[in-house]
Amino acid sequence: MTCFWSGILQALDDKDFKFLGKKKMLRHDFVNFLKEKNKLTVNARWNGEEISRQEMKENYNGVNNFDVKRITNGHPCGTCDLFLLLVCELFYVDIEHYYLNNKMIYRNVKGSRKMLKFRSDFRHFWCDC
Repeated sequence: MTCFWSGILQALDDKDFKFLGKKKMLRHDFVNFLKEKNKLTVNARWNGEEISRQEMKENYNGVNNFDVKRITNGHPCGTCDLFLLLVCELFYVDIEHYYLNNKMIYRNVKGSRKMLKFRSDFRHFWCDC
């Protein structure tokens, strides 16, 4: 079950990866890429709120410690998800995520190149493209 990663990769296109000097990649490579480029998400906001320095550090450690071999077990996407924050930060995108019709907005305050839209429920995550 890799719906989280597949949904993100469906929303990101070749131009998004070219922006970072990369080509579009497969799920395992994508997660490794996120781990390699991991950083504090100082430019990301969640529902208009700044992420505290402590939360940024915890998210940074969570990405670093994520076992890529686990991607087939799914990802329990949080309401303020560490990987969505990182995608927002790295790709200069905004993200609109509806979890059971509850809307969460991730904003890159340095500027957004586009909006990614996702939906999720208890068991599934998908691109709302």
